[in-house]
Amino acid sequence: MNSLRKYFSPENLIKTGLIVYVATASVSISGQVAGMLIALVGWIIGIITKKKLIWTDISKETKNFIGLILIFLAVFFVSSIFSKVPLKSFDRLRLILGEMAFFFVVLNVIDRKFLKKLIVILVVSTTIESAYGIVQYFTGLNILRDPEVIPFFRVKGTLSHWNKLGSMLGMIIPLTVAVIFYSEKKLRYILAVILMSVCLCFTFTRGGWMAAGFAVVLIALLKEKKLFYILGIVFILLLVFKPSRNRIIDTFSITEGDYRRILMWKTSLRMIKDRPFLGQGPNTFQELFYREYLTEETKPIFYNEEHGYSHPHNVYLGITADMGITGFLAFMALLVYLFYMTARTFSTTTDVFFRTISLGILGSLSALAVNGLVDYTFSAEPVYLFWFLAGIIFSIRNKKML
Repeated sequence: MNSLRKYFSPENLIKTGLIVYVATASVSISGQVAGMLIALVGWIIGIITKKKLIWTDISKETKNFIGLILIFLAVFFVSSIFSKVPLKSFDRLRLILGEMAFFFVVLNVIDRKFLKKLIVILVVSTTIESAYGIVQYFTGLNILRDPEVIPFFRVKGTLSHWNKLGSMLGMIIPLTVAVIFYSEKKLRYILAVILMSVCLCFTFTRGGWMAAGFAVVLIALLKEKKLFYILGIVFILLLVFKPSRNRIIDTFSITEGDYRRILMWKTSLRMIKDRPFLGQGPNTFQELFYREYLTEETKPIFYNEEHGYSHPHNVYLGITADMGITGFLAFMALLVYLFYMTARTFSTTTDVFFRTISLGILGSLSALAVNGLVDYTFSAEPVYLFWFLAGIIFSIRNKKML
């Protein structure tokens, strides 16, 4: 009975949930949610038994970040009250509370040994997903029977969209690159980065390419200048490979897809102008875009698409349209402070492992921020990883592992 009670202790439940999460982070949204639910159950049991939200000592920096989270939530709540579609906004509030809870879950159990295990599992599972994606590109292998999966077309692996796979690879590649500098098994991580990079190429997600490239440039500037040579080789290979070359060339012209995004960005600016302070309301873009903001120019392009666009393909415009300038400032305060603390952890820690991890997380956060210029990266798979990485950084600060 004692051993059973120990196995189902809050700490073990959280650790089990986190293992399930990292094992499925780039593989399955259902697996991620399952892992989070297990971890949240452990956290709730811990809150009841320990009578505290966070069971370890927390630093001043962590308290500051929690304060910024509460400010963001307060703006979100007020914006939801005045939303044009309150039910949709409060439904999103329910989801975002669960996403943010993941940050508090991670704070309670992360230590050096467990963190190493999580990083290894994350890299291994993402490498397997990448290998599957590569095979999928050449063969059309389709274990989920997705009708969009065909040979020599954009790969999505086991996720629901190639942009989602591209976003996750864009965040995980820089973390894996950083681990190479610490690990004694460098060849394994180099192979992992190669497979992830090839799979990212086959998603043909320019936002993911741009994000991963920017993140690796940042790591090169901070750690190892030789990475610039590797980036040069990768760029040459992208130019040699005809499909990726055509995709790069498309960047310098306005394709049909680019034109749609430009129209959505213009519409977002109109939404912001109409309600600048608190926005239209969280999670309302899709309904309002089709119900109120289609014009003579956009109707022929978007009207017959079954209301398919749920966001404007830009996280900064999306949040401002949803929550106004107030919400945008609250979001940027969160993001900038997390960047600052991650950079500070990297620059001040004398521990080689935590310096490596903080460098990788700095790259991952940069990838999320850059990709956010052309996609909505503060939802679904990327946002779970965001809060997971934030929890790691502040766990390092809390335990003074510097």
